[in-house]
Amino acid sequence: MSEQLAKQIQLSNIDHNSNILLYVTDIKINELGIDKSNSKIKSLTNINPYFGLSESFYRQLLDSVLSNPLQNVSNLVDTLASIKQKLLYTGLFSSITIDLDLSEKTKNVPNNSFGSSIKPLPLTAMISLTPFPHNKFQSTSSTSSSDNSLLTQYNIFNSLGQAENIGFNAGVNLNNDYKLDEKQAGLSIIYPLPSNPSFKSVLASNFTDIKKNKNFQPATHNQFSTSIGVQKNWANNVCPVLYNGLSFVRRDDKSSNAFLKTAFVSSLILDNRKFFNSFPTNGFKLEINNELTLSQSDKNTFKKLNNFNKLNFQAEIHSPIITSQNRITASLLGQFDLIHVLHDPNSDGTDIPSIDCIHNMDMLYLNGLKGFKPNLQSKYGLYSLKGLLSYKFPYTKITSPLRFQVFGHVGNVFNNWHDATQLPAFSAGFSLIYQSSIAALDLSYSIPLSNRPQDIAEPGFSFGCALSFF
Repeated sequence: MSEQLAKQIQLSNIDHNSNILLYVTDIKINELGIDKSNSKIKSLTNINPYFGLSESFYRQLLDSVLSNPLQNVSNLVDTLASIKQKLLYTGLFSSITIDLDLSEKTKNVPNNSFGSSIKPLPLTAMISLTPFPHNKFQSTSSTSSSDNSLLTQYNIFNSLGQAENIGFNAGVNLNNDYKLDEKQAGLSIIYPLPSNPSFKSVLASNFTDIKKNKNFQPATHNQFSTSIGVQKNWANNVCPVLYNGLSFVRRDDKSSNAFLKTAFVSSLILDNRKFFNSFPTNGFKLEINNELTLSQSDKNTFKKLNNFNKLNFQAEIHSPIITSQNRITASLLGQFDLIHVLHDPNSDGTDIPSIDCIHNMDMLYLNGLKGFKPNLQSKYGLYSLKGLLSYKFPYTKITSPLRFQVFGHVGNVFNNWHDATQLPAFSAGFSLIYQSSIAALDLSYSIPLSNRPQDIAEPGFSFGCALSFF
């Protein structure tokens, strides 16, 4: 038996509830999958990182050990488990292992502590990190029955050694006549807190230019928005993500009218879905978004407008019906949106709040029921419910990207509670779906099941196609 193996056995025999004291003499960090022959190895007093995160980031992350190297077994195990969790929160590593080994560095180890006659056991902690294979560049081109678009995204990961993510995006949209009717560009910066990377500061700016879009009046205008906030992640079976922040918006139309808005925005995402390839087959996802306007005004007239609260609720649940080879999966997708207008800041509080204060870009839009072209926009609310049965073709692999779906869809947009109780739009049909990491195809045939005057209720095919390039 080798000496190294003997050391490991000696250490593994220590009871986690033992009162034996341990002293961490040094911490070594090894990033797997990286050519260390081209990297600069820094030799520090208590920490020996190879590459990647900066020295200052590592020191803050490992402060619970560096500042207190003398701990009992139970405390050290808990401390290292917490460090492992924090490293996972950076999003830079796909796997993390922490190994303890007996150390030959005994110079600084105290002879005894807390009245104990037993000398603490010197240890070296080895943290092995496997980097996550991020895609820096992605471009997606999509074509559907109504428009064509191209979106590119470029991300810079950890360029400052602080586990930050800097993202750039740009996109254009063309109508059916292949005329440019929208373009946008954006920048986002996500910066984790070194001592606790589950907290991340988020800064995002976006510019959108809309030209001759029939959904908006005035048809031509642009918008510049900036948001700043804090995101909190938890690592459990539903992976909660919570965000709170402030949003600042300026909108200008062709007549040089300017609109300003400040809002407090919040979002919560819960997700425990399981996938085969890109298809969810089990679990649920819940997303709640809320925007509370703090102020909005017309810059030219200096008139303050009503504030409002805009709530968006989305949920989906998936469950296999025939689990063998994941043949049939049942899915239910729901959405509910509601805008509540607050009091008029220019009135004495006795009038009824008006929905005219809601800008067209803040309105609710139902992206169309298959087979319908309903009244797509609302200043009050909308709901949508869609049921799906997804069938995997026989003699194909369980990870096959091809599915056949049967669906039923019901939804409505409304401008008051009376409209909400009226007959909604119904449709049903079937789809052929191909969905992978580089391509998505949706070919659907829909049949309207309701006849409303605001709908163009005609059966027919619709299609959508998207290609991603890395």
